[in-house]
Amino acid sequence: MNKKRMNGLIGVLLVIMLLATACSGNVKSGADKATDGNSTAAPSTDKAALDPYGKSTEPITINIAQKLPSGDITLPAGQTIENNGMTKIYEDVLNIKLNREWSAVDGDPYNQKVMLSIASREIPDAMMVNEEQLRMLVKANLLEDLTVAFDDYASPKMKELHIDLAKSASLNTATFDGRLYGIPDIAIKADAYTLLWVRKDWLDKLKLPEPKTIDDIENIAQAFIDNKMGGDNTIGLLGPNTPELANDKGNRVNGFDAIFSSFHSFPGHWIKNTEGKVTYGSIEPETKEALAKLRDLYAKNLIDKEFFLRENPKELFLSGQNGMFFGPWWMGWGDLTQSFEKNPDAQWKAYSAPADKDGKLVTHLQPISRNFLVVRKGFKNPEAIIKAVNMRVGVIRRVADLPEGLFDRWEKEVESANIPDAIDIFRINADDINAVTFARHQMLDALDGKVNEATLQPEIKEAYGMAKKYMDDRTVVKYYPDAIADGHNLSDTGGYQAYIIGGAPLDNTYEEVSSLLYSPTETMKTRWANLLKLEDETFLKIVIGNAPLDSFDSFVKQWRSLGGDTIIKEVEETIK
Repeated sequence: MNKKRMNGLIGVLLVIMLLATACSGNVKSGADKATDGNSTAAPSTDKAALDPYGKSTEPITINIAQKLPSGDITLPAGQTIENNGMTKIYEDVLNIKLNREWSAVDGDPYNQKVMLSIASREIPDAMMVNEEQLRMLVKANLLEDLTVAFDDYASPKMKELHIDLAKSASLNTATFDGRLYGIPDIAIKADAYTLLWVRKDWLDKLKLPEPKTIDDIENIAQAFIDNKMGGDNTIGLLGPNTPELANDKGNRVNGFDAIFSSFHSFPGHWIKNTEGKVTYGSIEPETKEALAKLRDLYAKNLIDKEFFLRENPKELFLSGQNGMFFGPWWMGWGDLTQSFEKNPDAQWKAYSAPADKDGKLVTHLQPISRNFLVVRKGFKNPEAIIKAVNMRVGVIRRVADLPEGLFDRWEKEVESANIPDAIDIFRINADDINAVTFARHQMLDALDGKVNEATLQPEIKEAYGMAKKYMDDRTVVKYYPDAIADGHNLSDTGGYQAYIIGGAPLDNTYEEVSSLLYSPTETMKTRWANLLKLEDETFLKIVIGNAPLDSFDSFVKQWRSLGGDTIIKEVEETIK
């Protein structure tokens, strides 16, 4: 869910939108777009019918909202954001011409313009939106039904990613009353898991068992400190330098998410309690139990005493002062390998820890889809947009059924020309939801001779090539001086290690918990910032000992009275 404070402008726009919705009938978005009704009944009848990359017989102009990256955009001489090597390929291959209706820098400026479009009921033919904006647009009856267009024109790779691999979970996020109203992106599931990274060389030197439980983590932290493994000021376990001790997203470094999950506590998540009722994970008794444990670890000096004040916590493990922290699978790709600059003998291993009291591994997930490409209701050629997404995903995934010569041309005229991906409206982050596990086992099987390396996907083959040449230990992230001597940098050695070592814990069986909702309700738009501040401040004070543990109970009462109970009811209604 979006936990940022919505500014005053957007609040006003929401009111305008609701008024507009109440007073409007059929949707028309300008003279050049005045096509009534949804085009969901029949596909195109030209020669490109049902061809996922088929070129339209007539030119199709798509008015788009252009999301711009912050900072300067450098394009080849003579090219512009509206007319460049990328747009030329869309025009030549699909007969699609892109017209920039409006543009804004990614982030708040772009979101504000989206909200203005919704409020005015004047949306472009295609634009990227978040989940909250998607719901608004559906409610306002401003979007084209893409069900038939997707069924007819989505490429085999698109259907594989969304239907076969993601089990339609991604499509479900954009489906309302059984109809598809947007093309969602797909997040990699592994990014949601919080793993425990430990200096394995320190464990071995102290002859300590590998961590499984919260008690193991406590014992390891104490041993690292007592034996001054990182010097006189060794730190046992790092913590987050953000207000949130745990969150509802993925890719978390130094957060305590895994500890909360081991107590079946899910701060920031909308879940169902043991009675089957919708509730907010942060106010449940399991969260109090997790806070009590963190409070105990902090009081024993096993957690960095200044974790909430650190500007850059990773400096502690980069310097060798720390040997244990929580983070995602990809830590081996960059940060961990950089630790070898000062500690070339360091060896890091990722663990699924801590388990719950019964030995079961538990994790929260992240939203499978955060962004959606939507199409204006009444746009006559929704299949053209599906084809463009097919083509873009096909280039990224290097699929075999792309039009002949397309990939080479894209590589030459777009990638080699350094045209930024960020200006491409059709660049949907559509990945294999299990990409990390898949890549890991593909590489291992190829190394073991079970898979022909020639059949590996290009992005996997590159990491595999490094592993085949240099890797001599599949259990730890370590320094490979031969690779550096051959001209590679430390990050180059991180790719195969991140997949093979960072991905190893993902082979374990987890109980996975998703939030019931990731977008804000009406009351959240005005109350959530204060409620979140109350939560973050209370939890931090409890952990560092500035407030008693029982202040959690007062927090729950206050949270409910300040709008929390109303929000719970709204979440119940929304998920229905």
